[in-house]
Amino acid sequence: MRKKVIIIYFGDWWDDRWRRRQQLAVGLAEKQDVEKVYYVEMPTSMPELIKSICGIADTGVSKRWDRIFKHGFFYPLKKIEILTPISLMPYFGYRFDFDKAFVQFLTYLLLRNVIKKYYLTHKIVLWISHPFADHYMGRLNEDMICYD
Repeated sequence: MRKKVIIIYFGDWWDDRWRRRQQLAVGLAEKQDVEKVYYVEMPTSMPELIKSICGIADTGVSKRWDRIFKHGFFYPLKKIEILTPISLMPYFGYRFDFDKAFVQFLTYLLLRNVIKKYYLTHKIVLWISHPFADHYMGRLNEDMICYD
């Protein structure tokens, strides 16, 4: 049986307050038939970077930017990799179509580049529960889609 690579897009940030969704990602990563879990968190924005540099951003924002500068867009955590996309504008539920398109395109490119090595050897599972994640359905060569 082929091992699974699971891409999760739930619409949460990966932070110190462990929610059900983070616990689910960790639980899936611990399964023997799962090779890797990619957890796509909500984007952090360029204005938040400025706040972080000035020392006026909240702790979660500063930690996300620290992760990006230390590890790049993907932060490894055992069998989980947390993808932190960047938006140009502050996050207001994607009120700006150009920013939404930018984030979706950036996220798609990053995911496609890391999972393409698994296409022939693994089963790709896309699990989404955020309405803006429907953009990825059918574009990542996934074998199964879970829409929660």
